[in-house]
Amino acid sequence: MNELYFACPKCKFYVDAGYRWCYLELQRPGIVRLGETVDVQRVLTHEPYWNPPPGESSTWLYNEVFPSVREFFTRHREHGIRFWEGNDLPDDVFLNWLQLGYCPSPSPRYVAEVLGLTSWDEVLDWKARQDDFSLWAEGDEAGRERFRRAFEQYTERRHS
Repeated sequence: MNELYFACPKCKFYVDAGYRWCYLELQRPGIVRLGETVDVQRVLTHEPYWNPPPGESSTWLYNEVFPSVREFFTRHREHGIRFWEGNDLPDDVFLNWLQLGYCPSPSPRYVAEVLGLTSWDEVLDWKARQDDFSLWAEGDEAGRERFRRAFEQYTERRHS
């Protein structure tokens, strides 16, 4: 059990589903199944998922995860939302998808569409100020180049 997500294959958006809480309250009882299309109404009406015991350990669910999942369902419910685990995301997820909501992964789409960066120099400046993650592995020039090309494609689309 790793990170768990709801994903819209049509729009290439995904959102954190709440890690272990999602596993316990949605996956384990069979409300959702890995890799399968989500019955959004079934998730929305499954009260145990939306009502963890109040307290410090559930604050992030109430404040971050649930609002973004609800918004995601509202916008993408007719798009065949899938339930995915972090290890089973599509090969192009880190280049061509956009994570919404809680703790988003900074993909090329993220830095172009969410942060609004428009040049590669801005990306490098932004990356230099981050200390808790890497956009690509240090020393991975091929990964850096793939990220740069994908970013430039997104910025070209936005300006054309």
